[in-house]
Amino acid sequence: MVFNFKPVEGLTLTAQVAPTFDMDKFKNFSTQIKYTNPDGSSSTVVNQPRTTLVNHGMK
Repeated sequence: MVFNFKPVEGLTLTAQVAPTFDMDKFKNFSTQIKYTNPDGSSSTVVNQPRTTLVNHGMK
């Protein structure tokens, strides 16, 4: 975007403006382990996040 401003005759002030876009995404992945107990009941264990995905978009 360009703005022109003429405060007096013969003088022109020009300004250029550009927007900044921030698109950051953060994701954590963890593994779930499903197993069966000796008594026949099922259980699930969730491990700590092992993989982290960081996506930096346009700046």
